[in-house]
Amino acid sequence: METEAIEKTAHDWNDATCTAPKTCKVCSATEGEALGHTYDKEIIADNMLKSAATCTGAAVYYKSCACGAVSTSGDDTFTHGECAMHQYDKGVCTVCGLVGCDHKTMHTKTLDLHESGLCASVFTYQICDCGAVTEADDAFFDNLNCPIDNDAWEAAFPESEAESGEAHGEVTCEKCGLNIGITMQFGEEGCLSRACYVITLNQDDKILLDHAVLTYLPFDG
Repeated sequence: METEAIEKTAHDWNDATCTAPKTCKVCSATEGEALGHTYDKEIIADNMLKSAATCTGAAVYYKSCACGAVSTSGDDTFTHGECAMHQYDKGVCTVCGLVGCDHKTMHTKTLDLHESGLCASVFTYQICDCGAVTEADDAFFDNLNCPIDNDAWEAAFPESEAESGEAHGEVTCEKCGLNIGITMQFGEEGCLSRACYVITLNQDDKILLDHAVLTYLPFDG
């Protein structure tokens, strides 16, 4: 009985990858070695974070390979974003040791509460590198938009307390849950409209704006 010889065919190769050598699609034979990872991708993701931003430097991330592998080498890193604020404790930064703050490096920030589903809209304020909010936009109450009636405001801030020089009160919007805490520091006249307002905004125990100062100057006439 005669047998027919089977003619061998050439390998049909898949190219080598970073994790596998050149491999035949038909018989799985291999040739050579895997190429190895090339860490040249800069992707911002939590699993690639090497170190968070501090007051001395921006956040550092590990680079990744096209296959998704993430490097763990300090040589394969990149920075992203800005430095964080100083972390002050009793006037000294616990990270870099900076003593005191003169509030000279100020930044204009906006807080868009409407995007978070709250009644209030956009607040503009000045914030220092140390985290202190020094001055809020004088349109604060115009942008509040919460349906809080006059009775609630008057109950929280009795006009009679103006004689004491300072009054603190809180109101909460029944519609969106925004809690507004205000400390009023009155002038000699004890007039509510001629005061320094220190404002804090909270929702569900989360501070949204802390100790923003809003100053009303005395009216003429």
